[in-house]
Amino acid sequence: MAAIRFLVAGGILMGALRVAGTELPGKRHWRNAAIAGLLLFVGGNGLVVWAAQRLPSGLIALLVATTPIWMALIDWLRPGGNAPGARAVVGILVGLGGVVSLFVGKGINAGPEGLSLPGVGAVLVASIAWAAGSLFLRSAERPASGWMAVAAQMICGGGGLLAVALLRGEARHVEVASFSAGSIWAFFYLIVIGSWVGFGAYSWLLEHSTPARVSTYAYVNPIVAVSLGCLFAGESFTSRTAFSAGVTLAGVAIIMGGSRQSLAAGRGEPLE
Repeated sequence: MAAIRFLVAGGILMGALRVAGTELPGKRHWRNAAIAGLLLFVGGNGLVVWAAQRLPSGLIALLVATTPIWMALIDWLRPGGNAPGARAVVGILVGLGGVVSLFVGKGINAGPEGLSLPGVGAVLVASIAWAAGSLFLRSAERPASGWMAVAAQMICGGGGLLAVALLRGEARHVEVASFSAGSIWAFFYLIVIGSWVGFGAYSWLLEHSTPARVSTYAYVNPIVAVSLGCLFAGESFTSRTAFSAGVTLAGVAIIMGGSRQSLAAGRGEPLE
């Protein structure tokens, strides 16, 4: 499903751009699109899709909220990267502590009373892959048209997801007769709003803003996901999850507050 979503979204977008006269990506652009597509869509979105069958959406959003933490760590560890200051280190430790607090004194299993350790691990790896892909796109050479770059990344990512799905034998389990109207509408919603609007806006921000500012979406995701999960999926939001969410988001706020102050100081602006 995820593979077809991105292949359709990327294919239609690229076709529309070609009709409008936009130049196709070059070989180097396709190479960079393949790297970004594998990190963002196969590693990032693909693992979240897999974990969503094992974890509540609110918990997944909380774990995905650690993405700014991984961005800070990867930006530090990469060649010529920026070492985090004391405030960023504190934020990283606080944020990771929030994730760890989910499991303290609680059994981890795949049942409804526990947490699926493979699911949690998949979401954390997905967050790392998404952070790495986002940082890669900051410096990667892309086509002159940002939308053409988005289309190429979705096509490459969708192709990677399709290869994984076929290797897992998922094609044998597709039953068209079992598609519901709700699932079909949700599928098209993901193409239009999730792929074209959402990822298009995210890619534009990566090009025109800083990783710290772009990752502010981490504040909003858990609130939206928990609310929708409770309203439409019958999910519960326990006191443990609420505590972990507060601690994790506090860590993210510490990191990003320090990033904004560093940016302002570098431009000679007053610190807020």
